[in-house]
Amino acid sequence: DSVIVSFQLPEKERYAAKAEKPAAAETMQTKTEIAMPEKPSPKANEEAIRKGQQKISLDFQDADISAIFRLLADISGYNFVIDPAVTGKITLKLMNVPWERALDIILQTFSLGKSVEDNIIWIAPIATFTKIAEDKAKAKTAEEIAEELVQEVIRINYATAGEISGAIDKGKLLSPRGSITPDARMNTLIVKDTQKNINRIKELVKIMDVAKPQVMIEARLVSVISGYSEALGIRWGGTIGGIGI
Repeated sequence: DSVIVSFQLPEKERYAAKAEKPAAAETMQTKTEIAMPEKPSPKANEEAIRKGQQKISLDFQDADISAIFRLLADISGYNFVIDPAVTGKITLKLMNVPWERALDIILQTFSLGKSVEDNIIWIAPIATFTKIAEDKAKAKTAEEIAEELVQEVIRINYATAGEISGAIDKGKLLSPRGSITPDARMNTLIVKDTQKNINRIKELVKIMDVAKPQVMIEARLVSVISGYSEALGIRWGGTIGGIGI
Protein backbone atom coordinates (compact mmCIF):
# COMPACT_ATOMS: atom_id res chain seq x y z
CA ASP A 1 0.00 0.00 0.00
CA SER A 2 1.12 3.58 -0.49
CA VAL A 3 0.47 7.14 0.57
CA ILE A 4 1.05 10.08 -1.78
CA VAL A 5 1.43 13.56 -0.35
CA SER A 6 2.07 16.47 -2.72
CA PHE A 7 2.66 20.13 -1.85
CA GLN A 8 2.97 21.98 -5.15
CA LEU A 9 3.01 25.69 -4.30
CA PRO A 10 5.93 27.46 -2.61
CA GLU A 11 5.08 29.68 0.33
CA LYS A 12 5.48 33.02 -1.54
CA GLU A 13 3.23 31.97 -4.42
CA ARG A 14 0.46 30.91 -2.07
CA TYR A 15 0.42 34.30 -0.35
CA ALA A 16 0.40 36.12 -3.73
CA ALA A 17 -2.51 34.04 -4.92
CA LYS A 18 -4.44 34.79 -1.76
CA ALA A 19 -4.06 38.55 -2.26
CA GLU A 20 -5.44 38.46 -5.82
CA LYS A 21 -8.18 35.82 -5.58
CA PRO A 22 -9.13 35.00 -2.00
CA ALA A 23 -11.63 32.28 -2.82
CA ALA A 24 -9.43 30.44 -5.33
CA ALA A 25 -6.33 30.96 -3.26
CA GLU A 26 -7.94 29.33 -0.26
CA THR A 27 -8.41 26.22 -2.37
CA MET A 28 -4.86 26.31 -3.75
CA GLN A 29 -3.26 27.00 -0.39
CA THR A 30 -4.40 23.69 0.99
CA LYS A 31 -3.84 21.77 -2.21
CA THR A 32 -2.82 18.39 -0.94
CA GLU A 33 -3.27 15.24 -2.93
CA ILE A 34 -3.57 12.07 -0.94
CA ALA A 35 -4.15 8.98 -3.01
CA MET A 36 -5.06 5.98 -0.92
CA PRO A 37 -5.57 2.53 -2.42
CA GLU A 38 -8.03 0.09 -1.02
CA LYS A 39 -7.19 -0.48 2.60
CA PRO A 40 -5.65 -3.87 3.29
CA SER A 41 -6.71 -5.90 6.27
CA PRO A 42 -5.80 -4.26 9.60
CA LYS A 43 -3.46 -7.14 10.43
CA ALA A 44 -1.55 -6.85 7.13
CA ASN A 45 -1.31 -3.07 7.47
CA GLU A 46 0.00 -3.29 11.03
CA GLU A 47 2.60 -5.84 9.93
CA ALA A 48 3.79 -3.58 7.08
CA ILE A 49 4.03 -0.59 9.41
CA ARG A 50 5.90 -2.59 12.04
CA LYS A 51 8.49 -3.70 9.50
CA GLY A 52 8.79 -0.21 7.98
CA GLN A 53 7.61 -1.56 4.62
CA GLN A 54 4.64 0.75 4.04
CA LYS A 55 5.48 2.69 0.85
CA ILE A 56 4.90 6.43 0.57
CA SER A 57 5.55 9.19 -1.96
CA LEU A 58 6.47 12.69 -0.78
CA ASP A 59 6.85 15.92 -2.75
CA PHE A 60 7.79 18.95 -0.62
CA GLN A 61 9.22 22.35 -1.46
CA ASP A 62 10.91 24.31 1.33
CA ALA A 63 8.91 22.40 3.95
CA ASP A 64 9.58 22.48 7.67
CA ILE A 65 11.06 19.12 8.74
CA SER A 66 9.00 19.12 11.94
CA ALA A 67 5.83 19.02 9.82
CA ILE A 68 7.23 16.09 7.82
CA PHE A 69 8.05 14.24 11.03
CA ARG A 70 4.45 14.72 12.19
CA LEU A 71 3.24 13.31 8.87
CA LEU A 72 5.52 10.27 9.21
CA ALA A 73 4.21 9.77 12.74
CA ASP A 74 0.64 9.63 11.40
CA ILE A 75 1.63 7.21 8.63
CA SER A 76 3.77 4.87 10.73
CA GLY A 77 1.69 4.81 13.89
CA TYR A 78 4.77 5.60 16.00
CA ASN A 79 4.88 8.39 18.55
CA PHE A 80 7.51 10.95 17.52
CA VAL A 81 9.33 13.11 20.08
CA ILE A 82 11.27 15.94 18.41
CA ASP A 83 14.12 17.65 20.27
CA PRO A 84 13.77 21.47 20.40
CA ALA A 85 17.14 21.77 18.64
CA VAL A 86 15.74 20.09 15.52
CA THR A 87 14.94 22.80 12.96
CA GLY A 88 15.27 23.35 9.22
CA LYS A 89 13.50 23.25 5.89
CA ILE A 90 13.87 20.74 3.10
CA THR A 91 12.89 20.25 -0.53
CA LEU A 92 12.49 16.63 -1.51
CA LYS A 93 10.67 14.31 -3.85
CA LEU A 94 10.51 10.63 -3.00
CA MET A 95 8.43 8.11 -4.91
CA ASN A 96 7.26 4.80 -3.53
CA VAL A 97 9.81 4.33 -0.74
CA PRO A 98 9.34 2.78 2.73
CA TRP A 99 8.45 5.43 5.30
CA GLU A 100 11.42 4.39 7.44
CA ARG A 101 13.79 5.00 4.51
CA ALA A 102 12.28 8.46 4.00
CA LEU A 103 12.87 9.19 7.68
CA ASP A 104 16.51 8.06 7.51
CA ILE A 105 17.16 10.28 4.47
CA ILE A 106 15.91 13.35 6.34
CA LEU A 107 17.93 12.43 9.43
CA GLN A 108 21.12 12.05 7.39
CA THR A 109 20.52 15.34 5.60
CA PHE A 110 20.35 17.28 8.87
CA SER A 111 22.90 15.22 10.90
CA LEU A 112 20.16 13.93 13.16
CA GLY A 113 19.89 10.67 15.03
CA LYS A 114 17.02 8.60 16.37
CA SER A 115 16.37 6.41 19.36
CA VAL A 116 13.58 3.82 19.10
CA GLU A 117 12.04 2.37 22.24
CA ASP A 118 8.78 0.44 22.06
CA ASN A 119 6.52 2.61 19.87
CA ILE A 120 8.35 5.89 20.53
CA ILE A 121 10.91 7.45 18.16
CA TRP A 122 12.99 10.23 19.66
CA ILE A 123 14.74 12.50 17.14
CA ALA A 124 17.61 14.79 18.13
CA PRO A 125 20.96 16.04 16.77
CA ILE A 126 23.69 13.39 16.69
CA ALA A 127 25.71 15.59 19.07
CA THR A 128 22.95 15.18 21.65
CA PHE A 129 23.11 11.37 21.48
CA THR A 130 26.91 11.51 21.67
CA LYS A 131 26.76 13.62 24.83
CA ILE A 132 24.22 11.27 26.40
CA ALA A 133 26.51 8.29 25.71
CA GLU A 134 29.48 10.13 27.21
CA ASP A 135 27.48 11.09 30.30
CA LYS A 136 26.41 7.46 30.78
CA ALA A 137 30.02 6.30 30.51
CA LYS A 138 31.11 8.88 33.08
CA ALA A 139 28.31 7.87 35.41
CA LYS A 140 29.29 4.21 35.08
CA THR A 141 32.93 5.03 35.86
CA ALA A 142 31.90 7.10 38.88
CA GLU A 143 29.73 4.23 40.11
CA GLU A 144 32.61 1.77 39.78
CA ILE A 145 34.95 4.13 41.64
CA ALA A 146 32.46 4.44 44.47
CA GLU A 147 31.94 0.66 44.70
CA GLU A 148 34.03 -1.28 47.20
CA LEU A 149 36.75 -3.60 45.89
CA VAL A 150 36.83 -7.25 46.94
CA GLN A 151 39.42 -9.98 46.40
CA GLU A 152 38.79 -13.60 45.51
CA VAL A 153 40.88 -16.62 44.58
CA ILE A 154 39.51 -18.60 41.65
CA ARG A 155 40.77 -22.15 41.16
CA ILE A 156 41.41 -23.39 37.63
CA ASN A 157 40.93 -27.14 37.09
CA TYR A 158 41.60 -27.93 33.44
CA ALA A 159 43.04 -24.88 31.68
CA THR A 160 46.05 -22.92 32.91
CA ALA A 161 45.83 -19.81 35.03
CA GLY A 162 47.93 -17.95 32.45
CA GLU A 163 45.52 -18.77 29.62
CA ILE A 164 42.48 -17.62 31.58
CA SER A 165 44.25 -14.48 32.77
CA GLY A 166 45.16 -13.57 29.18
CA ALA A 167 41.56 -14.00 28.05
CA ILE A 168 40.33 -11.76 30.88
CA ASP A 169 42.83 -9.03 29.97
CA LYS A 170 41.93 -9.30 26.29
CA GLY A 171 38.22 -9.10 27.05
CA LYS A 172 38.75 -6.01 29.23
CA LEU A 173 36.61 -7.46 32.01
CA LEU A 174 38.47 -5.60 34.75
CA SER A 175 37.63 -2.10 35.88
CA PRO A 176 40.40 0.55 35.87
CA ARG A 177 40.99 -0.24 39.55
CA GLY A 178 40.88 -4.01 39.13
CA SER A 179 43.82 -6.41 38.99
CA ILE A 180 44.42 -10.09 38.28
CA THR A 181 47.41 -12.24 39.23
CA PRO A 182 47.81 -15.79 37.89
CA ASP A 183 49.46 -18.28 40.28
CA ALA A 184 51.06 -20.97 38.12
CA ARG A 185 52.12 -23.11 41.09
CA MET A 186 48.59 -23.46 42.48
CA ASN A 187 46.92 -22.87 39.09
CA THR A 188 44.69 -20.18 40.55
CA LEU A 189 43.71 -16.60 39.78
CA ILE A 190 43.89 -13.88 42.42
CA VAL A 191 41.33 -11.28 41.34
CA LYS A 192 40.69 -7.92 42.95
CA ASP A 193 37.82 -5.83 41.60
CA THR A 194 34.19 -4.91 42.18
CA GLN A 195 31.91 -7.82 42.99
CA LYS A 196 30.03 -7.27 39.73
CA ASN A 197 33.18 -7.65 37.63
CA ILE A 198 34.38 -10.65 39.63
CA ASN A 199 31.07 -12.37 38.92
CA ARG A 200 31.55 -11.70 35.20
CA ILE A 201 35.05 -13.20 35.39
CA LYS A 202 33.69 -16.30 37.11
CA GLU A 203 31.21 -16.78 34.27
CA LEU A 204 34.06 -16.65 31.76
CA VAL A 205 36.06 -19.18 33.80
CA LYS A 206 33.10 -21.58 33.72
CA ILE A 207 33.06 -21.38 29.94
CA MET A 208 36.81 -21.75 29.40
CA ASP A 209 37.83 -24.10 32.21
CA VAL A 210 36.55 -27.39 30.81
CA ALA A 211 38.21 -30.73 30.21
CA LYS A 212 39.56 -31.21 26.73
CA PRO A 213 37.80 -34.03 24.86
CA GLN A 214 40.04 -37.09 24.53
CA VAL A 215 39.91 -39.32 21.49
CA MET A 216 40.32 -43.01 22.39
CA ILE A 217 41.90 -45.07 19.65
CA GLU A 218 41.48 -48.79 20.10
CA ALA A 219 44.26 -50.81 18.50
CA ARG A 220 43.06 -54.25 17.64
CA LEU A 221 46.50 -55.52 16.73
CA VAL A 222 45.91 -59.06 17.93
CA SER A 223 42.72 -59.42 15.94
CA VAL A 224 44.35 -58.03 12.80
CA ILE A 225 47.36 -60.35 13.10
CA SER A 226 45.12 -63.32 13.79
CA GLY A 227 42.93 -62.55 10.83
CA TYR A 228 45.83 -62.19 8.41
CA SER A 229 47.46 -65.33 9.81
CA GLU A 230 44.42 -67.46 9.15
CA ALA A 231 44.08 -66.03 5.66
CA LEU A 232 47.71 -66.82 4.85
CA GLY A 233 47.76 -70.23 6.58
CA ILE A 234 50.45 -69.14 9.02
CA ARG A 235 50.67 -70.56 12.55
CA TRP A 236 52.74 -68.45 14.88
CA GLY A 237 54.76 -70.26 17.54
CA GLY A 238 58.05 -70.37 19.36
CA THR A 239 59.77 -67.69 21.33
CA ILE A 240 61.84 -64.65 20.53
CA GLY A 241 64.00 -63.38 23.33
CA GLY A 242 61.98 -65.34 25.85
CA ILE A 243 58.69 -63.87 24.60
CA GLY A 244 56.15 -66.27 23.19
CA ILE A 245 54.58 -65.51 19.82
